[in-house]
Order: sequence, then C-alpha cells, then structure tokens
Amino acid sequence: TYLIDGNSGATENNLLDSTGTATSMSVGSFVNNSQYGYQIQSAGPGVDANGDYNRNLLNGYMNNGGSGSVSMTLNSIPYSVYNIIVYFSSDTAGRIGTVNVGSTTYDFATMGPAEIGGVPATAGSGNATFTQTTDISGANPSADYAIFTDLTGSSQTISSTIASYGGIAGFQVVAVPEPSSMVLSGMGGLAVLLMSRRLQRN
Repeated sequence: TYLIDGNSGATENNLLDSTGTATSMSVGSFVNNSQYGYQIQSAGPGVDANGDYNRNLLNGYMNNGGSGSVSMTLNSIPYSVYNIIVYFSSDTAGRIGTVNVGSTTYDFATMGPAEIGGVPATAGSGNATFTQTTDISGANPSADYAIFTDLTGSSQTISSTIASYGGIAGFQVVAVPEPSSMVLSGMGGLAVLLMSRRLQRN
C-alpha cells in the first residue's frame, strides 16, 4: 500500500501487490486544481499504537486546491473482477464531498484530525479510525473511505470533490474473489512514502 505525501502529476507504473511483486497496473492522468499534496499534521503522526501505519495513510492527500476536484486513472488493472477502496481526507472536519468510481457516487463529510487520533498525534499514541460511507442520498455521513464493488474492465477513474480543501489519500484494488494472499495494489496520488503493512480497519 502506498501513501501520498505530494503529487507531481507523473504516471506511476508497475504498482506493487501486497507481496511486493510488480503488477501491470499504473496510475496517471491526474487532474488536480492545485497539483500538490497536503496533510493533516505536517510532521506526520508516525506508527499507530498497533504497529500499523494507517494514520500516515490518512494524514496525506492529493489536495483539490479549494472547492475543486481531483481525479486519477488506473490502467492495466490485472483482475477480471475487483473492488476498489478509496480513502479520502482533509485537515478539517465537516467538509462535504463526493467520491466516484464508474457509475457509483458516494457522499460524505470529512473527519479531519479525528481520523489520525487528533493533532498533535505522536507515534504509538493511537490508531487510525476508518469509517465507511455507503450513502448516495446526500446525507453526507462522517467518513474517510468508500468501497466500489464488483468492478470490471482494465481501466477505472477515481474522482473526488470536497467543498474547500481535501482530496484522495490513497486506494486499493482487491481481486474478487479475494485471493488467500490478499493481493492488493494501492496508490495515493504520487507516492513518495511506502508501507508494506496490510491496512486494518477499526
């Protein structure tokens, strides 16, 4: 799984699965009003109390630059049927947004610093909080990820809009049926930090 800490707009090729093996998958065609990454806590929250790095995943995001949208396209997806999990973030709670893949659009309100245990968050002081949105009605529940299920095709575009500032923090592509090795491919904007630990949702 990859973390975002910035975005230059360059295509990332041969994304790795959970075993560290390169796949055919790439991510590019970034559309971003501001073309830069942002974060909840500039120093980074460090390792979670349980030893994972999920707070780092949610800390950084591809920023929309204010009242805009961000999108990216996944190409050469190596699975015939798969789910895409999209993580989104903002440094402020309560910002209204949507996230879209294919024909499905979910709505949400950002969680802000609460998703990384508040600010300042120090290494080992807490765990990330993962809250899923399944809402399509405009109720905008507080959330930081959505799951798009049973997708097909070798290419998908992920897009998100958030009122004021926020954006996509990362994604995973999971084969269906899920293999025993939990093969995942993930990317958050242009990744400059890597983590190999599997995400654990609370």
